[in-house]
Amino acid sequence: MVWGGTHPDELGPMELADSLMPDRDPIPNVSAGIVNEQARRLGRRVVNINMNDAYPGRLGSDVYEEHRAAQVLRINQGFDLVIDLHSFRDRGADVGFVGPRGASRAALGFIAGLGIKRMMQTNFPTMEIYDSKVISLELAREHYDQPESLREAIERCANSMDADEAKAADFEWFSHAGHCAY
Repeated sequence: MVWGGTHPDELGPMELADSLMPDRDPIPNVSAGIVNEQARRLGRRVVNINMNDAYPGRLGSDVYEEHRAAQVLRINQGFDLVIDLHSFRDRGADVGFVGPRGASRAALGFIAGLGIKRMMQTNFPTMEIYDSKVISLELAREHYDQPESLREAIERCANSMDADEAKAADFEWFSHAGHCAY
């Protein structure tokens, strides 16, 4: 599962997720979706609260993001790997985020295949805290300007018997505790 649009003002992740939809240019064995659909329709980053602050969510909540967070975690249950895409505008190194339980060798292999060398283990209550199959990627905008390598990595991970694998020691690790500003 590939998610874009956690923050709809991060256009690259939404465009990539859109491109994977069944009516566009799907990749076999890959599903895609937009996390914060309502904020996207409104042309905003959030409806009520930052989507990352909404997990684990609560079905039926009057706060859209809390209701949607619970829906997203339910959808994730049917997948072996879930990729939550984000982007940043400034210069900096790409980074992958995982929750306190870490990530599978296949997930780490996918990240390594993108050339990402830095990983952050977080206790911030985002999607990856509540589902160990989730990895979040914070990628520079240029990855989305030419998305072919991202699409190839997603396809290799989903459909190749010899998909990349990596281990934790292959990365430079950082810890993130506290709140993410938006």
